[in-house]
Amino acid sequence: MEKLHGVNLDYNVEVLSPKEKAINFKLYKDKQEIPLENNKTGNMKLHKENRQEDSYQLEIIYDKTQNYSINDILQDVQIKVHSEQEKG
Repeated sequence: MEKLHGVNLDYNVEVLSPKEKAINFKLYKDKQEIPLENNKTGNMKLHKENRQEDSYQLEIIYDKTQNYSINDILQDVQIKVHSEQEKG
């Protein structure tokens, strides 16, 4: 039997991308949209007594009407997951 970790964790997901007003993001967990503030979720929890696997989907929305350049925007998008032990 596999042993689970011994502490609860708080974590959040952040979308890292150069600032561009023509590009917006929507993040989904199990087909439910997760609100993003400054491209970052609020804190979520992983409980020590549960085995947990979450699936996320990132939707990238490109609004050409907001782009004042002749060329389309080319940029990298990265996903960062930050976690820390729950305090207390």
